Amino acid sequence: MTPGKRNYILLSLFDFLYLFAWSSTMAFFVIWTTQHLGISATKTGLLYSVNAFIALLMQPFFGFISDKFGLKKRLIWILVAMLLPVGPFFIYLYAPLLVHSFWLGALLGGVYLGMIFNSGCGVIDSYIDKISRRYQFEYGRVR
Repeated sequence: MTPGKRNYILLSLFDFLYLFAWSSTMAFFVIWTTQHLGISATKTGLLYSVNAFIALLMQPFFGFISDKFGLKKRLIWILVAMLLPVGPFFIYLYAPLLVHSFWLGALLGGVYLGMIFNSGCGVIDSYIDKISRRYQFEYGRVR
């Protein structure tokens, strides 16, 4: 198998799994907060807003990290390491904070979820674009 074909397959799989994790998490977020945690729909909407706003603020952070490391695999591995504890984060940290201290939970969740999902998407897309140019396969086919 050529390096280009191998990179195409690995990046396609990684991008699929990343986007699947993101969409699965956010698709059930409303159900989880309203039915499981008993948070009102208004507060759930605030959580979405806080996540989006903090993700907007985190973009320069990832830009700085990306500039410091360059667009290398190391940055992808950092993102993967941040993705691994997402389940325990929701169960043991985020849920209790949202129930007992909503704004602290919203802030912490906004930072964590904003970094790994919203801001991380740009890092992954940039890396895939860079590798697709190097190995001459189309970025759109990976995505």
